[in-house]
Amino acid sequence: MVSHYFELLLHYRRMVTRIFLVLVGGVAVFSALLLFITPLYTASVKVNLLPTNAELAFTSNFVRGSSTNPATLMSQTHMEYLLSREVAQDTVDRIIAEYGDPSDAAPSGLRAWIGKGFQAIRRTIRTSYNILNSGKHVPLDPYTDAILTLQDSIDVEMVEGTYILELSVTWDSPELAAAAANLLADVYVTRARQQADEAAERMERELQAQAASGQADLAVLTTQIEALRLARATGFDMLRVIEAAVAPIYPSFPKVVINIILAGIGAVALSAFALVSADTFSDTVKTRHDLERVMAGLSLPTLRLGPGGALRRDRGQQAEIARTIRLRVDLMTDAGAVVALGSDRDSDMVAALVDTALWPRQGRPQHRERAPAAAPRKLSLVGGSRAMLGRGGGELRPAVGAEDALSPAAGAGQGTVPGGPVDQPVTLRLGATVGVVSLGGAAEGFSLTSLTPPRWIVVAMRPGSIGETELRGMLEDWGDRGVGHVFGVMMNG
Repeated sequence: MVSHYFELLLHYRRMVTRIFLVLVGGVAVFSALLLFITPLYTASVKVNLLPTNAELAFTSNFVRGSSTNPATLMSQTHMEYLLSREVAQDTVDRIIAEYGDPSDAAPSGLRAWIGKGFQAIRRTIRTSYNILNSGKHVPLDPYTDAILTLQDSIDVEMVEGTYILELSVTWDSPELAAAAANLLADVYVTRARQQADEAAERMERELQAQAASGQADLAVLTTQIEALRLARATGFDMLRVIEAAVAPIYPSFPKVVINIILAGIGAVALSAFALVSADTFSDTVKTRHDLERVMAGLSLPTLRLGPGGALRRDRGQQAEIARTIRLRVDLMTDAGAVVALGSDRDSDMVAALVDTALWPRQGRPQHRERAPAAAPRKLSLVGGSRAMLGRGGGELRPAVGAEDALSPAAGAGQGTVPGGPVDQPVTLRLGATVGVVSLGGAAEGFSLTSLTPPRWIVVAMRPGSIGETELRGMLEDWGDRGVGHVFGVMMNG
């Protein structure tokens, strides 16, 4: 099966090449264009979320009886707060206050012109999607759009095995990416401390009210208030930035090399799918495996075509051809022929190769008749095919038994002798002493009605030149006309 798909790959090499050029080339060009127009930079900041004893105790009680890890629950809670609209809005406000409007830092010139085109395309896609999905599109003001853009640019991950959160912000400017990441972390830490401080203050006021009213033991309440104040002071150190973001040097998007590699993998997968689909749903004979299935094992080695379409001759290949044919036929008495489902040149090349394989110069029988020194005689047959004397010698004899190699036969009506004043119909048969005769090229459904059939035929074809149904019908027709063996050979290259 490996050789089968290798031959399929050779046959569909142009299709596979187009897939690679379109997919890999398109991804490479598009990635390079994005890298030139709008490269994106990612800056990261790390925040320590080490919980207090009170937080751990509360979280453990909350998840008691379930398989949830308390640390995971705490980290997910912080992530949701980080991705909230309030945090993003405060961050955008501080970015505008400290760095101005981010849109003012947009590139100019060609990059700006192409970038505006991409933004227009993106807005059109978003508008169309909203209309199709919701029935309407509500335009966003620049401020709201900046908040939503920042929310989409934030990525939060928990460093595995720790209480540390890594916040990443992706922006088209490395400086703004680092500034946005640092401001985001600072805004979140400030908000979290402020909320914890407000909660502690409310609790302290409640304890002080209880102490003033004498509802509880003053010493116990005093101890609780001191513990609360200590927890507040400790909590400020537990939630803090431990590694600030710096402006990245290299863009994080697009990754041209990685995109090309992924596109190559996709092209391989798409090509494999296309080859399997073509092999499954196409009825044409494309590989030696297909040929063997139709010919019931009587197939010769696949012939490789070299530069210029010439056959590559190999002694091992010729030996296998000779061995396969000699196991089936008697070369001393049975005449053979070659027909190509293609061009006359293909038929001539295969006939010469088979003749050389069966009768090498040093081993040719001396009693076999040789072809005359003059150029080989040719005959036009039905469908534009022709017959030519093979290199192994022999002759084409008329059915009426005349001595001339070619002669008219009245009323035959199956072929014509070209070159004379008037083309006259003839009927021919192959002589008993003929070697390998090239019958020339033919289309699908080649018939032997104009010849007395040879005992064996080698039919050569190129991948995809004939369907399996047509080939079976042609073989059955030849068998009915007395052809003993038909050998198939595929011409690849």
